[in-house]
Amino acid sequence: MPSAAANFRFYRTERIKSSSTIQEILEERRSCSAFPIKCYYRFVPKNEASVQVAFVVSKRRFKHAVDRNRVKRLMRESFRLQKHLFPADGQNTLQMCWIYVGQELPDYQSVYKAGGRIFQQVSQQQTRAQS
Repeated sequence: MPSAAANFRFYRTERIKSSSTIQEILEERRSCSAFPIKCYYRFVPKNEASVQVAFVVSKRRFKHAVDRNRVKRLMRESFRLQKHLFPADGQNTLQMCWIYVGQELPDYQSVYKAGGRIFQQVSQQQTRAQS
């Protein structure tokens, strides 16, 4: 359960909307996966937020916008409640692109667990890179 001291807002500065930024994240090819979410990420020099994220759901898998929006809403909620798990260093910003790769509509628990595993994997890979 989230602690009371953490700030759970999803600020505008934590969102990535620029398609060029998303393309740069994908081109860097650093990724981790926790089914049903695949995460591409990169570290850039510090800007407004310590963690920034974009959410992607395929139109091919979910034909109805209602379903795509629901999956994105679940991923946003998972990110919002678990972003404090990622240790923020003062020099870099983590930019992530969460891509939903499952075939069917998820339940909240599976997305929440996958989001937590993604944060663990990214922080482990960051500590290995710094060592």
